[in-house]
Amino acid sequence: MTKESFIELIGKLKSNSDTIHQAYKLKIDLVDFTDPWENIITTLLEEVFTKDGCDTIEWWVYEDGRNAWYADKTPIPLDTEEDLYNFLVEEGYVKEKEDQIEKIFDYINKRKKFHSDAQQHTNDISFHSGAESELLDMEIHILKKILNK
Repeated sequence: MTKESFIELIGKLKSNSDTIHQAYKLKIDLVDFTDPWENIITTLLEEVFTKDGCDTIEWWVYEDGRNAWYADKTPIPLDTEEDLYNFLVEEGYVKEKEDQIEKIFDYINKRKKFHSDAQQHTNDISFHSGAESELLDMEIHILKKILNK
């Protein structure tokens, strides 16, 4: 999900939530009407964000989550949808990048296994040079650093 799409979506969710809240103050209960749609949106957000990320989004949209602090009491700027997006990205609450990296990591491991199997079943000099294996190890090392594993 792009930052622009996120900002637009969360802005609309927040506006809708505010409208529903205003209607509720006038004794008009729209929850039964709006809950199914909000559940659909939540399901889609769960495809992009971690559970903690979705919890943070719901808190921000539905509970007016503008005041938050890090453990060291430093305020977290969450005044706008863009602030929220930046926080989610910085805290690692976005699945997209991690999922893509995990897929690359799996692919590299499959290549490494293929290389190992081929090395056992062939006398081809190129498989015994070790250069391919070292390259694969380096790729895995870089991905582990990116994933902080």
